[in-house]
Amino acid sequence: MQNTLSIKLAINNAAFYDQHDPKHLSFTATIDFKLGILLANHTDKVVPDGIDIYTPSQGDKYYFLPGVNIPRVKLKNLTKDYKIKVVREITEATHVFYGKKSEDRLTDYSWEYEMSTANFKAFYENAKAYMDSYDVSRIDTALEFYTNDRILTDYNTVMNIVQSTKMPFTVDFPNDFNRYSGRFIFVKDDYKEVYPHVAGAPLYKEEALLLHLNGDEAVEIDEKMFIALSEMFSSSDKDNHTLAMEIMANSHFEKSLLYLELLFSEYSSVMTNCKTKNHVNFKSLVSFLNKGQYFGTSIDDIIKSLIKHDQLSTDYLNIILNKYSNEIKDSGSTSFFTVKSISVSPELLEKMNTNYEYIVQENIEVIEIQEEPVVIEETIAETPEEVVIVPEQTKEIPVADEDPDFFL
Repeated sequence: MQNTLSIKLAINNAAFYDQHDPKHLSFTATIDFKLGILLANHTDKVVPDGIDIYTPSQGDKYYFLPGVNIPRVKLKNLTKDYKIKVVREITEATHVFYGKKSEDRLTDYSWEYEMSTANFKAFYENAKAYMDSYDVSRIDTALEFYTNDRILTDYNTVMNIVQSTKMPFTVDFPNDFNRYSGRFIFVKDDYKEVYPHVAGAPLYKEEALLLHLNGDEAVEIDEKMFIALSEMFSSSDKDNHTLAMEIMANSHFEKSLLYLELLFSEYSSVMTNCKTKNHVNFKSLVSFLNKGQYFGTSIDDIIKSLIKHDQLSTDYLNIILNKYSNEIKDSGSTSFFTVKSISVSPELLEKMNTNYEYIVQENIEVIEIQEEPVVIEETIAETPEEVVIVPEQTKEIPVADEDPDFFL
């Protein structure tokens, strides 16, 4: 991102459009500087990807970018154990945390046209004779130390003024004007001092910190707890919904990962309709699991989460398929689950007197990983005791008769 000059011109006297008489020509200018970038496509990001693994250490200093869902009250344990501080200046931080909403909070966008700075200067040298001294002074000051080869402007400036053939002067410049606007991302005024430091900061994703906030003493949601929470969500009592979401938000996220995902899969609509979804603790859970606005969670989403947190296992796959195998049967293959074979109904099998199976997907070749044998080096302690040479043996073995604690 860089400071980009925006100059938009307008003709002050509408009479010029009727007669194109130079005596009616008068320009006004809107001038601004924006710290930003004209994106090549809508998927470009202005906040770089950060690290998703973090281990607290003594004396760490945190800076939180806007849009981070970190419950400050939960930082007390880390503050106590590691003497961690939250600082106000990004330049003082050892770790800068951002969330998925940080970019939206830091930046805004507008649709802008652009033209080369050289072309604008060529037009301006003729046009300033038709501007008042105030606008001329402002444009001169803006251009004096401006090094960017492009400026921002609008359709009217590019098409109706700079390229107009009705002006009382002519300008010879190449036609490199963009006839289409582009999406210009710029930093909001409140963060113009902060953003220039983001690119070089020790940047971490908020979920890297969220793992450590509830502590090892936090409740683990296992199968038994999952059943209890499911009953609470199935209740018509909204207080039960609130309590269930509070338990989820204060659980051990990593140890409870599978069942948290299953709860979102089963009861996302209930959670969406509960006010607790706006509590900072629950929002931090939502951020950790990277849920969308309505918390929707598919079977594939669960698998992606397990892969991301390195928890994918056959045991977990069995739990998932025990719940959703019928859904896969009804809907067919997903990104991660495929129909491997097709059979027929038990009644038809009995009539045919055979176990029929049609293979859709062949087995893969399983590569067995050979573990390297552990080599233990034998060290024989040197002692001043008598050495006995044993025939057909190359090692010298200390005599152990006088030492009851010696084991050969």
